[in-house]
Amino acid sequence: MSHLEKLDVFLPKDVNLGRPRISPSYLRRIEIDSRKSKLTRFGWRGQPDNLPLPWRSLSKLPFRQLTSIELHCDIGINDCFHILDATIAIQEFEVHWIKDCVASTWPSPWTSSDIDIYKQLRDLHRLKVSSAVSVGPIFRTFDIKNLKRFSLTLAREVALDIHPEQFLIDWKDLNYIHLRGAFLQPTIDEFRRSCSIGAEFTFEDVDVSSVC
Repeated sequence: MSHLEKLDVFLPKDVNLGRPRISPSYLRRIEIDSRKSKLTRFGWRGQPDNLPLPWRSLSKLPFRQLTSIELHCDIGINDCFHILDATIAIQEFEVHWIKDCVASTWPSPWTSSDIDIYKQLRDLHRLKVSSAVSVGPIFRTFDIKNLKRFSLTLAREVALDIHPEQFLIDWKDLNYIHLRGAFLQPTIDEFRRSCSIGAEFTFEDVDVSSVC
């Protein structure tokens, strides 16, 4: 698989693989030699139960060379952090949903003294996140000041306590921002004022529910 540049795994909702037969080594059968691999994009879309402990399963992916990651499955906030921390060339990152009821493969990085605070993701220009937990810990850790497009969907309890300063983002450089959730009007106004006049700002007033 050394010539593979893009890998998208899609499991339709009516597919039942049978959780007991799926082990954390499920996708380790995909042999990827990081020294020869040309893989730059990985996408996963399917029922989260089909891939237990997904990040241990995906340990062979050459994260350092991936430029695009798209995940449509429940993920713990610790695992989300470690995936971003493993990248150096990421340009597009999309994840749905970050939840605190998902068992993380890795321990919390915020209790470690060797955490790379303010790691710069210089090439990240598109970020799309859906979360049922506060994303502040992650996005106060990564410097994503070259970001151009930002979409954020938050569950109600999280949307009520979010502010632009929780992100290391140069808001004036964004050309597109989309907020979706039960945000308070003062919060919406705060995000809008943080952006430049020419930026496209959209808001979807939806009471998003994300139940574990």
